[in-house]
Amino acid sequence: MDGAVIQDMIFRVLGGLGLFMLGMEFLSDGIQSLAVDRMRQIMERFTTNRIFALLTGTFVTGVIQSSTVMTVMVVGFVNSGIVTLEQAIGLIMGANIGTTLTTVFVALPIGKWGLPVIGVAALIYLFVGKPKIRYSALAILGLGMIFYGLDLLTSGFRPIRSAPAMMEVFTLLSADGYGGILLCVALSALVTAIIHSSSATVGIVMGLGASGVMDWHTALAFTLGADIGTTATSYVAALNLSINARRTAYAHMSFNLIGVGLMLPLFPLSLSLVAWTLGGDPGQAVTAADGTVSHPLVPIAIATYSTGFNVFNTAVMLPFVPLMARLLSRVGAGQGAEDDLSLPKFLFARAVEEPESGLRLLEKEQARYRAALAPLLASLRAGVEGSRRADALHAALAALGKEIDGFGAALCTRNPPPPLVPVLMATLQAQDHARTLERQLYDFTRELGGAPLSDGGQRFADILLEALDAVLLESLAALDSGNAEDLRMMHGLIGDRSGTAARLRQSYLNSDSDIPLNERARLLAALGLAESALWGVSRLLALRLHGPGEAAA
Repeated sequence: MDGAVIQDMIFRVLGGLGLFMLGMEFLSDGIQSLAVDRMRQIMERFTTNRIFALLTGTFVTGVIQSSTVMTVMVVGFVNSGIVTLEQAIGLIMGANIGTTLTTVFVALPIGKWGLPVIGVAALIYLFVGKPKIRYSALAILGLGMIFYGLDLLTSGFRPIRSAPAMMEVFTLLSADGYGGILLCVALSALVTAIIHSSSATVGIVMGLGASGVMDWHTALAFTLGADIGTTATSYVAALNLSINARRTAYAHMSFNLIGVGLMLPLFPLSLSLVAWTLGGDPGQAVTAADGTVSHPLVPIAIATYSTGFNVFNTAVMLPFVPLMARLLSRVGAGQGAEDDLSLPKFLFARAVEEPESGLRLLEKEQARYRAALAPLLASLRAGVEGSRRADALHAALAALGKEIDGFGAALCTRNPPPPLVPVLMATLQAQDHARTLERQLYDFTRELGGAPLSDGGQRFADILLEALDAVLLESLAALDSGNAEDLRMMHGLIGDRSGTAARLRQSYLNSDSDIPLNERARLLAALGLAESALWGVSRLLALRLHGPGEAAA
């Protein structure tokens, strides 16, 4: 094999793989932009039990073509109490079946139509302004890229058949016996885990099979391994997620691992079933008019096997969903609620349809947000571990704040009744104040949580922390209770520039002579942040007492 052939093969394989994977992204993004909100509503409405959850998961994932988006929605539903963990497992099982729809489309031998589809869809996407038409064109563009990318992969791998040395390597990968099956499954799982894409693995295997480099038995074994390898991504991603996110990810992992374990002894039988379904040997070669030889039934065999595997796996495991839910519910059972802080507990998409109820849920979520401010400040007392905890709380509150803001914006678009409008505006303003306060408290902990201070500097830092902590705790309690007398008392205690903030600054001036010069700028910055935080608390109290106008003043 000369250098020109090798170069052409590498270019085609790399280009084809890139087009294939990017096409998968475009297809998923286009469909999600068109249908994800509607699919979310369908999921909320029809997941009444695990059977309906299974059917709903299959339908929704078949439409949006993204198991990742599906998993995110499922986690949100579990967190907000819309679905139980048992129903969530049914949705995940359905998602595994729904994702095979793309594989079925990709397996169709219509690669030559990929380029015209890409051209027409790209022109529509670039020159048509209507969002729905543009998103539809993006999805079709992705489908064309998938078809053409697979066609490039097939033609790129074809020269390998003329290289005996390279064919010997693929000869070693044979799924004729159980040892070979395990080797293929393990190698495919490893490759998929490394590249973090089962779609890429399946695309490569389809190209190798269609070009005749890999026999169809081996290609199916590699497909089975990709189902294991993709769980590695779920496992790594779940390590830093909330409890419900971990449970959902572990459900996906358990489903695939158990399914592959059940299928391995039945692999020879499954090959016979695939051949029977396709009406003959899927590895049969076809010679085109230009003399090129291909094996177009191998991708179809892969799609058939992938769909059959997931349907079989679901049928076997569906009766055991309640048991699986009970076992998974023990994951993180002894951990605190802060693990779930990054995701809303009370908010869900359908709540905006009833503005008054949605507003009540929004206020509950805001109270949950505010309750985390005191632990954020208290983390300053825990040294290095406290600094890490502050970073984690800050990240979680940032994510939760975005969810709260998005829900509030959605409520505004629902044209709430006139009496509800000022209450909604006050609630949104309170969230803005709370978000600003959170940033000030986090910056305060970062400012004082760095290098050790001298004795004089540490004494003043302790005064700052104790004063701010006491005011914050009492103010949050007053905000939660809504007691007007408590609110007025705390608002008066903080006061204006002659209140608590002024007393803190005077305390600094009194102790200034005991503080080394190199620490004064740092403590002055912390003092400024403490003053800003106190005025932020004062604005929250005033807003609760008098409404938006007084708080703004």
